[in-house]
Amino acid sequence: MATFLVSRLLGLLRDVVIGAQFGTSGDYDAYVAAFRIPDIIYTLIAGGILMSAFLPTFTDYLAQEDRSGAWRLASAVINLVVVVLAAIALLAALLAEPIVR
Repeated sequence: MATFLVSRLLGLLRDVVIGAQFGTSGDYDAYVAAFRIPDIIYTLIAGGILMSAFLPTFTDYLAQEDRSGAWRLASAVINLVVVVLAAIALLAALLAEPIVR
């Protein structure tokens, strides 16, 4: 929860700095449009779906004193998220030019 709050605060700082640099130009509008989708994906995964499913299961493992099982679960979830997000990022990079045109 603390890291989510820090992420939001750093995002606000980022937006202030970028807004000060670009003002209300077309370049800033393009940045905001390009940033919206990844930000929504992050919010859904980190702030909602992942935590509501992962945390109860992880704490159940810890409550049953199965630390190795808990960390195997954490490792599997982290690896899955990294692989899926890397695949999505690669697909977005490959399709970026045709989508923008």
